[in-house]
Amino acid sequence: MRLISLNDYPQWKNVFCNLTNRVLSEADRSYAIKPEYVDKILGLNFPVPSEAFFFEDLTGEFFGRILLQGSVLDPEVGHWGLFCLSSQPKHKEGFIKLWPEIEAWFKTFGIKKIIGPYLYTTFFPYRLRSDDFSEKFSWEPNQPKVDLEVFKALNFETHQTYFSNIIKGYGVFETKGTREYDEALKAGFKLREISKDQMEEDIKILYELSMKTFTDNYLFAPIPYELFKSIYVPSFQGLDLRMSCIVEDPQGKPVGFNFTFIMDDQIVIKSVCVIDEYRGKGLLNATFRWSMLQAMKLYPQVKKVATALIHEDNTATKHVANQSQDRQRHEYVLLSKEIL
Repeated sequence: MRLISLNDYPQWKNVFCNLTNRVLSEADRSYAIKPEYVDKILGLNFPVPSEAFFFEDLTGEFFGRILLQGSVLDPEVGHWGLFCLSSQPKHKEGFIKLWPEIEAWFKTFGIKKIIGPYLYTTFFPYRLRSDDFSEKFSWEPNQPKVDLEVFKALNFETHQTYFSNIIKGYGVFETKGTREYDEALKAGFKLREISKDQMEEDIKILYELSMKTFTDNYLFAPIPYELFKSIYVPSFQGLDLRMSCIVEDPQGKPVGFNFTFIMDDQIVIKSVCVIDEYRGKGLLNATFRWSMLQAMKLYPQVKKVATALIHEDNTATKHVANQSQDRQRHEYVLLSKEIL
């Protein structure tokens, strides 16, 4: 067993990007990061050490991959991502045998703690699915169970916990925000649809609001506008954005947004924010009402709501997500390990 650096064989980049199609089951493959997205991530130039590796068995076959990197926030922290591993027991054992070499890579750069899966910033896929429910959705992390098992076997511990609530019916969102929505309109606030007709302009608004309001999120790291645009413009093309809105104050200044869409026969409430000086005015609840009214009008047959990917320590959002009684909780974790 050995690690093979992609730096030494750049001609194998396409093999690295497409490796999930070789080593994962068909069921797991459908939830893996798309090869073209992996290619984009490998081409990024963040000012931290990074190196991608294959796992090679004794026959010369690749049975997995990983991207190692330093943290853009803390020079003593490192991360791993783009991980995939064959589910065969011998390959799980093989990866465990290779792990000391991976720790040695981190130690070379003075890294003392490893947190993953994570890639540079929270705008890229991160976290591992950790609950035992069989139902999976395309908007949530759904790595094979072996991923969590193997890192637990390497003495990684749960570092942070996140969850999504899958709510049957509309739950509390059937009426939530009605009063606040009416009051916002009376006060002169405008809630308008994110428009594909003015995508460039609205993407810039979403970027600026995200950079202002998500700075306290765990592991948040700012990214350049052009990178943000390259991530979200393609992903928006396949979504119905008519349930997503931008909030404007009476003078027309953007002060918040609600990113909600229909996927997997659900109303997925993905991201909401309001800038600091406009908090406490009920605008977040107003956006819930606006989005739900749109969903009820456009997709009356869809009567399941998902409050997606909430950090366990986000008290306010957690309170809203837990108000509905008939719900199923999907969980996700970041793992960490101190290295000596």
